[in-house]
Amino acid sequence: MTMKVMYGSFEGGDARLDEVEMVDGFEIALKKLTEYLDANINKNKTRIFFTGSSPAHSWASDWGGDGSNKCLNETEPIQREGYKGATTDYSMMDKAKQIFGTLEQKGIHVKILNITQLSDYRKDAHPTVFRRQFVPLTKQQIANPSSYADCTHWCLPGVPDVWNEFLYAYLVHK
Repeated sequence: MTMKVMYGSFEGGDARLDEVEMVDGFEIALKKLTEYLDANINKNKTRIFFTGSSPAHSWASDWGGDGSNKCLNETEPIQREGYKGATTDYSMMDKAKQIFGTLEQKGIHVKILNITQLSDYRKDAHPTVFRRQFVPLTKQQIANPSSYADCTHWCLPGVPDVWNEFLYAYLVHK
């Protein structure tokens, strides 16, 4: 997967990147973040948390669902242990662990809250065609969930609450 970078002065200072692989762009951003953290935080007073990526559920065929509906009408999480969605890039978390590992040697600890796998199971927790944005969906759009269902964002309360519970547990109990 590639991402477009409109403007950037990464790594070489004046380098301009027009297109870069997603994981490579993520690595560049994390390296800049670690440089900033190394130079600007008090490692004796600062706790750093980094959350994993939030998956989408765009391909119902991944879990045996109706592909034309995406995640519409899903009412249960995916039950298959070890499930990994086809559109979820788990190498991003491996890259984050690798990059943040370089800070460990300097006494800077980054706690990674890996919400990716947990959230990948929750195909049932998206607003789908019931989303509320600037303009409500038309009846024609609602009837076409394969094009208009929002299977990227999360409903509240729900999955984001669990992410917050993880963070709360680390803040209070560690």
